Amino acid sequence: MSLIISLTCALLATLLQQWARRYLRVTGARHSLHKQARIRAFFAEGLRKRYFPWVVEALPGLLHASVFLFFAGLPIFLFETNQKVFIAALSCVGASGLSYLLITFMPLVFYDSPYHTPLSTLFWVLHVGIRCFFLELFKLVIKFAVKFEVKFPTRRPWPTVNTVHVLSALARAQLERLRGGLVKEMKSYAHRSSWEIDARALSWAFDFVDDEHELEQILASIPGFYKSSLVKDSEKILSTTPASERISNAVLQLMDRSLSSDLVDETVRKQRSAMCLKALEILPDLQHTTIRQSLRFIGTEVFKWIELGVLADRDDSFEAKCVTALITAHTRGSDERWLSAMVHQLDLSEPIPQGDDLMLYNLLDFVLWMLFHYDIVPHLDYKAVENVSTALRKFDIAGTSPELQHQFCSMWNDILEFQEQLEPHPNVLQDSTRFDDWQRMRTKAQNLVRKLSRDMGRHLEDNFPVDFARRVVRNPTSLISLIRFLINRNATVYDALHPNRDPAIPVHPVSTDSWGEYRPAEPLYLCHHPSHGHADNPV
Repeated sequence: MSLIISLTCALLATLLQQWARRYLRVTGARHSLHKQARIRAFFAEGLRKRYFPWVVEALPGLLHASVFLFFAGLPIFLFETNQKVFIAALSCVGASGLSYLLITFMPLVFYDSPYHTPLSTLFWVLHVGIRCFFLELFKLVIKFAVKFEVKFPTRRPWPTVNTVHVLSALARAQLERLRGGLVKEMKSYAHRSSWEIDARALSWAFDFVDDEHELEQILASIPGFYKSSLVKDSEKILSTTPASERISNAVLQLMDRSLSSDLVDETVRKQRSAMCLKALEILPDLQHTTIRQSLRFIGTEVFKWIELGVLADRDDSFEAKCVTALITAHTRGSDERWLSAMVHQLDLSEPIPQGDDLMLYNLLDFVLWMLFHYDIVPHLDYKAVENVSTALRKFDIAGTSPELQHQFCSMWNDILEFQEQLEPHPNVLQDSTRFDDWQRMRTKAQNLVRKLSRDMGRHLEDNFPVDFARRVVRNPTSLISLIRFLINRNATVYDALHPNRDPAIPVHPVSTDSWGEYRPAEPLYLCHHPSHGHADNPV
């Protein structure tokens, strides 16, 4: 039987191929449009009337039946021939049969399963048909009970006419499922799926797109996707971490390519910039994610995108401060669109520094911001802080104004002296309960803030020194380790300003955690150069 069915399958496959070619040849002949449409409709109706799709579906079923018969006959044949071979063959047949059953029932349980056999549809029809049959049978029983007023001993009167209506609705629903088929059931389930599948689909779309024009089309559709009434929970979809990160990376990649290529027209750049900005402005989460992700693009042309800095200017996070500092470093004050935001960020006054003066002022402002907000600097993301610091140091300090050199040396001395005061016991507050120790730490922290704000010419709120001291008392180790990091990273700037420094006054910095382990603990030096001090406050 297996051989006969196999040969029948081979013959049927050949016939199906011939029939398909004949159909394509007849319907594909060149005619006028209305004649060709009529011919296609005529033969397509013939396919439906003669159950051609069923014949195509029957071919794999016959082939499977042939394999089943062969597997069933093989162990029977080997049973009397060789027991060892019989056991081995039976084991293989059993494993294959079990795998086939699992594949058969998998699409009935998991509607997104790609695995399927000809028996899957049959078992699904039997499953739904049996449910429909028993619902109809139960409905008839309940209908009979209601008609003859048969009541069961329950707390509430049951059954009732409403019970019959409920059973009728359930039976109709099962009958509709049976008429629609398994494929329609799977599609219906896909439409009822949660919004998370849409978020994953959006992420996949960005993963498989590399062409600039395709990327531009997808980004241009984001606002429409967010506002569409057909998309449920669009805000949740765009706010998920995978989707927001994919959108942010796509925006940054597109703008990097646009700003770094001379082949892109200025009009196209402006259009892409406006489009990306429109996509990011629909949700604050997208803006925050883009600002955070942009730190991975240090060294690229992304930081020539002024609109990114405008977004960061509205934020108070560490990442936003890094972005504004990097854009200032890239533009060097030459872009008028960034001028107002730069003045706001750096608290500049006339005359506005230019060239290396602006770069040094930008570095000083960034270091001061990190010191005053040390508790929100991401100590675990060392690489990002390192890259930002490196990018901001690309200037020649020897050509800067004496006033800014004074500020740099004053800040350098202030933070070195603060560290030197805490050098013997940087973790004293963690082991001490004495009020005097806490009070001394508060006083030192407040003095540091006041000296830095005075020497750097910055205006702070009246309660800021007290608030800063309170934060330092809670976590002094992080501040000391940040000072260690800043001194080590800016030592090259200090060396460029002091090529012949005096080695007689070394200050040994304290290494308290992983931030201090990236560089060896080398002696550092206070600035005592007479020309680097203010007239009213010499160093």
